[in-house]
Amino acid sequence: MEMMLSHFEDLVVGHFCNGAHDILVACKAYMDGAQVGSLVKGGVQDVDLSDKSCLKRFKDSLAGYVDMLVKVFTQIGAEDCEKFQSPGMNGNKRFCGMPKAAT
Repeated sequence: MEMMLSHFEDLVVGHFCNGAHDILVACKAYMDGAQVGSLVKGGVQDVDLSDKSCLKRFKDSLAGYVDMLVKVFTQIGAEDCEKFQSPGMNGNKRFCGMPKAAT
């Protein structure tokens, strides 16, 4: 049983390591006002023309999680996640240097 759990842990770590950039780009898009559910791999699609962007509280809460996600993703081996850190958390790197979600 312990061996199975070890392999499952490897699967989960691999899944998040492979998807780290997509997760961080999604966080950035939501913080920029993208509508929840509008993200597709590689960008944002128009789902509804009315203004249904994320709630301010949701956007603000994401900002608090991004730095933690960057740290954890880096620890598990995801590369180049530092560019997603908020200002002041990684020297001179800032969110403005972060790739903008495709529109």
